[in-house]
Amino acid sequence: MCPRPPTHLGLEWMEVVWTATRNLGFTELTTLPDEHWQRVLASVEARMRLKRVDLPAGWRERLAWQVGRSSPV
Repeated sequence: MCPRPPTHLGLEWMEVVWTATRNLGFTELTTLPDEHWQRVLASVEARMRLKRVDLPAGWRERLAWQVGRSSPV
């Protein structure tokens, strides 16, 4: 039986992840090396904290699933 997919984080999160990705000079999230994906995650975390958004448990895994990455790391 397949595990249930995580719930979506929402449009605001996707806007932040794409902005962070572009600002870091990356284009394709699914094929980024893990170390570059970590930079995107750090940028997303900082931006969401600046917006005073509470970071839900498992947000990295949920975001990785949403953008089509096979691993949250």
